[in-house]
Amino acid sequence: MSRLSQRALAGLALLFNLPFALFQLQRTAFDTYTHIFFADHYRHAWFSLWEPRWYLGFSVASYPPLVHQLIALLSWPLEAVIRYFAPGGEAYAGAFVGLSEEAAFALLLLAVLALLPLAVRAFAGVFVGPRAAALAGLFAVAVPAVSLAAWSFGQLPTLFATTTVLFALSRGAAWARTGRRLFLAQAVLLAGVAGAAHHGVFLFVPFAGAAVAWQLVAVARAWPERRVRAARLALWAALSAAGVALVLWPFLVWSRGQALQTAIEHASRDNLFASGVAAWYFFWPVYGPLLLVLPSALIVAWRGRGRRRLPLAALIVVLFVLGFGGTTPLPAALFGGSWVWLTYDRFALWAAVCLLPVAGAVALRLWRQRRRGWVLGLFGALLAWSALAGWHATLSRSQPAAIDMAPLVNFLNAPAQQPYRYFTFGFGDQMARLSALTANGTPDGDYHTAREMPELRASGLGALDGAVWHSQGVSTLRPFVEQPQRYGVRWAFVAHPAYRPLLEAAGWQFRWLEGTVEAWEFPGASPLPLAAPTWATGPAALWWGSVPLSVLALALAALVAQRRRPALTRAWWLSALTRMRPAAWLTAVGLLLFWWYHLYWQGSAPKVYFLYQGIVVFASDLAAAAALALWLLELRLRRGRPRLGPRAVLLAGLALVAFSALSLLFSGGPQAGAALVLHLLLLVGWYLLCINAAPSAVTLGRVMGALLLLQVIVVAGQAVAQQN
Repeated sequence: MSRLSQRALAGLALLFNLPFALFQLQRTAFDTYTHIFFADHYRHAWFSLWEPRWYLGFSVASYPPLVHQLIALLSWPLEAVIRYFAPGGEAYAGAFVGLSEEAAFALLLLAVLALLPLAVRAFAGVFVGPRAAALAGLFAVAVPAVSLAAWSFGQLPTLFATTTVLFALSRGAAWARTGRRLFLAQAVLLAGVAGAAHHGVFLFVPFAGAAVAWQLVAVARAWPERRVRAARLALWAALSAAGVALVLWPFLVWSRGQALQTAIEHASRDNLFASGVAAWYFFWPVYGPLLLVLPSALIVAWRGRGRRRLPLAALIVVLFVLGFGGTTPLPAALFGGSWVWLTYDRFALWAAVCLLPVAGAVALRLWRQRRRGWVLGLFGALLAWSALAGWHATLSRSQPAAIDMAPLVNFLNAPAQQPYRYFTFGFGDQMARLSALTANGTPDGDYHTAREMPELRASGLGALDGAVWHSQGVSTLRPFVEQPQRYGVRWAFVAHPAYRPLLEAAGWQFRWLEGTVEAWEFPGASPLPLAAPTWATGPAALWWGSVPLSVLALALAALVAQRRRPALTRAWWLSALTRMRPAAWLTAVGLLLFWWYHLYWQGSAPKVYFLYQGIVVFASDLAAAAALALWLLELRLRRGRPRLGPRAVLLAGLALVAFSALSLLFSGGPQAGAALVLHLLLLVGWYLLCINAAPSAVTLGRVMGALLLLQVIVVAGQAVAQQN
């Protein structure tokens, strides 16, 4: 079992989860479109903390950005692919963008689910032997709680952060055992990545970190070794906390002074023995066959050699009890008055994941006792139960029927409707999808933590859209629908009949019916323009748009460094730089040519200038600067001097840079002028780069060939579209 490779585990997980993606189950999951909405924000305003489309505006610093930024980045090339395979045109403006964001969400989710068994295996190795850890990783391929969280709840950031934390804990344990500084760097960087993915995972970290520390100190053979491990653990904890705080400082600034809102109903806080709904969603589909393993797993943990598995057993018990929500007094005892604001399905997820190492140990014992049918039966039962958990939201019809967004998007995107906001009633989480496809705003929203409107914070409602499913019913909406002019609302789109009497009583007028959606208008409504605050594009926005991805890149580099341990000689560095420079060159050229695609396909020059406000051009500048820096570093190591080329050309370029720099003294837009000067300096550097270290003819031929092929594909696709 210990020979089960990482590739095999990742491949099995991918094979198991791929059908869910092919059936597009993420569309019926609860939180999918909320995360797509955040990703859409970064597509359009990467370096801005202000999102105007919900709650009359809110700060996106209220939610760690990494997962949403990765979705946004993936959506750009996916949009090009979708446009090529669907050349007949869009049903509505932004349709291809919406499809690319959904596809990016599904691809990132599949990648996380493929890595989760590897993370479970690494985490299990802290507590059990390599063979039991391998079995734990195998069980993680189809643990029901993960399928439920992924394909029914749409909790991609939680799964991303949990996977990262499990890796971080295993790297931290390796640092405590060996004292190797690379392991410490990996653990700290991975902690920063987890924080940049989801802040809620740090409800899990204290319990899991305490169990890891207890395990490492308890199994040490002598007091000096225990003391050394304790000191290393303290250093690791301190550096990780500092790293997370540094990465998330805009979030910490935002959260300072935030008061708790009136609690919103959530079934995970109910008594599981008294509420059938709570048990149906947050108990049976979470554990399934793992409940059969729980008693024997805890017995094995207690009776293990020297009770070495006791820390893991304690961790499982605490998380398992917390997963019961309001069934026990433990949440109130641990979290005080704020316990009514937390949701407890995440604790059940973590309990199920932490149960896997001990379940692996139990399965290994059965395997050695030649009771292999029991092990295979358990794995088969997990596969079946996990499949049902992934389909749980769809089978339970937890969301309203799919709504055709095309008429609504086309209507709201009309210039005459752009200044007005709208309500949606009865859309469920599809209201976030509509928000992502339009530029209009709504006083409502689907991320309740971020809202600042006092009437919403005190309402006890989640989304206004879902008031019909609230215990007090649609009557709770009366203050909002009777005075929509306070929010600049003119339109209400209704997908549930229970809202009609309320709108009629408040003076709304029915206008038209499109499919299952009614459109109601409030006569006399006027726009309510709101300006973005000045801090929205300040230093915090620049930090939020660059540091999380940078920390992820550093963490990946640290993990790759572990696989290769060459002698870091001067010759090795020269060889590495020589290999890296062409890749940086190709990346820069490819990103810079992205404008051509948008200009040619869209057929309008403003797209060029629009991209210069987006992440593509910033990424291309970064890639170009990286290629130049790699060449300069290589030149420095070789102790050589660059060839300057024709002196007249170089002097002309430097004169242009100097003239542009002097013009800043008289410029009305110094920021744009400074950016121009920096770009000109970058061009001068690239001029020298091309003279001294130009790509080979083979590389240039491949690039030009790829560009010609792209041109042929685009022209052919456009011709087919015109014929259709």
